[in-house]
Amino acid sequence: TMPALYAKEYDPAAFCWLEVDAPEECVYAYKRSGGGQTVAVVLNLSDQSYLPFYVGLDTPCALREVLNSDALCWSGGGMVNDGLIVAEQIAHKGHRYRFGLRLAPFSASILEIISENQ
Repeated sequence: TMPALYAKEYDPAAFCWLEVDAPEECVYAYKRSGGGQTVAVVLNLSDQSYLPFYVGLDTPCALREVLNSDALCWSGGGMVNDGLIVAEQIAHKGHRYRFGLRLAPFSASILEIISENQ
């Protein structure tokens, strides 16, 4: 299970928007924490693919994709993010770091933040 998606459901400190200012791209991203775990959820609500789409973060970290709705096992096209994604120290939309990922049209990606230095 992914406790970060449901633990502390009513605690506003467990939720943080990462991307809400991309109306042209129709992409939204948020971070959830709970149960000793932190995840980033990225939603592409458009009919466009992005190679890459950048999302800002406030801390350096590494992420691993744990679910992608475009994976072949879900009858998707297979545009997934394999391997470790490392946030780079490049400012992005008010955040000090950013990470890039491949986004298929009308897809969702859940990434576990597996290391975070604060």
